Amino acid sequence: MTFHASTTDLINIVILAAGVGVCGMIFLLISKSLYLSNALKRSLQTFFAVLSVNLIAQIIVQAVLEHPGDGIHTL
Repeated sequence: MTFHASTTDLINIVILAAGVGVCGMIFLLISKSLYLSNALKRSLQTFFAVLSVNLIAQIIVQAVLEHPGDGIHTL
């Protein structure tokens, strides 16, 4: 099984991974904030958690489904 990815695909994966890192940092900053109400904290944490899950799913799609090797591609 081989993995075929172009340079642009690898750059896209790196940018998505950086987005996950930024969302994680913002999530932690919101958690430690003293100036936000608890309801607002929960809402913002939920938003950034869902955004992180979406970005991780995009990384998986980009890495596995867009350019599968012969062993992965079954369709």
